Amino acid sequence: MAKFTDERVSAVLQGPRRFRIIDFPGHEEIKVAVRCLTEAELDGCRIGAQVEVRQMASQRGWTPESLVDVDISLIDTLTERQIVWRAFYDPETVDRDGVKPDQFFPSDSDVAGLDSPTRMRLYEAYLEHQDWVSPMRALDEQDVKELAEAIKKEGTSEESLAMFEPRTLRRLLIFTVLSAQSETSPTGKSPGGAS
Repeated sequence: MAKFTDERVSAVLQGPRRFRIIDFPGHEEIKVAVRCLTEAELDGCRIGAQVEVRQMASQRGWTPESLVDVDISLIDTLTERQIVWRAFYDPETVDRDGVKPDQFFPSDSDVAGLDSPTRMRLYEAYLEHQDWVSPMRALDEQDVKELAEAIKKEGTSEESLAMFEPRTLRRLLIFTVLSAQSETSPTGKSPGGAS
């Protein structure tokens, strides 16, 4: 029986944490490596954001709660900065055997010094990378049709749909709408045809 501690299971679970080399937003000549963070690392991102809120509040003589009341998206923004800092690496250092790769940004303050569009695009690149490594990231057209038929027969939960990436969900929605239209049109033919 397989266990979390088995080498085979461990190798499977490490798969999504592999690096992918991408262009730095707006600069094709600069490459960065991105990887998915572990749950513990994401916890560290949230804690890092909370620590930063406390420091900012202390500098102003405010309570952390009053600082967050002024900007309700502050915790989310600071958490995203922490993720960008921890998830991006120097691509030239990711393949060194037994040596930890170098982070692309030396510190979280370097991420804070970015302009907001670049920081947001890096965070979006991290989210896209999560989709890229997801075992349920995308289905082809035939798989989408089979999924739609299975949902029609058996139903599905919101949680199970959350496993799919946005393109798959869009195709599923389009296929479902076109199928519903073809069932209700007098000719029985789909009025659209694009997917």
